[in-house]
Amino acid sequence: MAAFVWSEISSSIGEEPEHLIVRKEAERVAGSGEFWWCVDAPLGIGVEIQAERRGTLPVLFSKSRSSRTHPSGQIRVWDTWRSLLHPDQYGRIPSHVIVTSSHHPGRRQTRYALICHSSVELTCAPVGFCDLAHCKSLKGKDRVVTLKGAHLLIKEKPLLSVRGPASQSVYSIAFEATLAGHSLVVLEKFRVLTESELSGLMEYKAGDDWRTLTKMLRGVGANVGAAR
Repeated sequence: MAAFVWSEISSSIGEEPEHLIVRKEAERVAGSGEFWWCVDAPLGIGVEIQAERRGTLPVLFSKSRSSRTHPSGQIRVWDTWRSLLHPDQYGRIPSHVIVTSSHHPGRRQTRYALICHSSVELTCAPVGFCDLAHCKSLKGKDRVVTLKGAHLLIKEKPLLSVRGPASQSVYSIAFEATLAGHSLVVLEKFRVLTESELSGLMEYKAGDDWRTLTKMLRGVGANVGAAR
């Protein structure tokens, strides 16, 4: 049985999946293959344990089947991380990375990030299909029927097939990557974006200067708050 992480391509800040992929591709190029993917699912230390045990862990990305939701509240950009498995290991998110999520003052809103690596371009073009009828939850060993968010799963190899979406249990995989470093970390400090900064992020398009955008949103000296 092969362990892997599955995550849907969706954004809590109201952008289309295609735009999210465009900026994650720019991030990947700027980071020599590394990009960070924000998730709100509490996947736990199992991701790091499996990645350390196996040396690496695949992660498959599927475009969300849900309709786009418009964000409420504010938008924040995260600044620091901490390992779930090794809490004494922490640091600042790399300068080429922009991890965002919605922010609702007064609510406890824990967010995580998958630390990914890919040597190929991130696109929406399907690279294959994954049939969840043959997958189980690694934690509970329960069969999976439909997915939302992100999950740590196990499946008999191979993970991908060329079979199309003939049933609800078959998910099209837009792209795949491997988890690197700490694999999954908890996000700890953030800064709320101004309207101007959010506009700059949402208006980014392929070919624009990614480094200029990251400097604007992740600039040194910004007032950064603790997660809550």
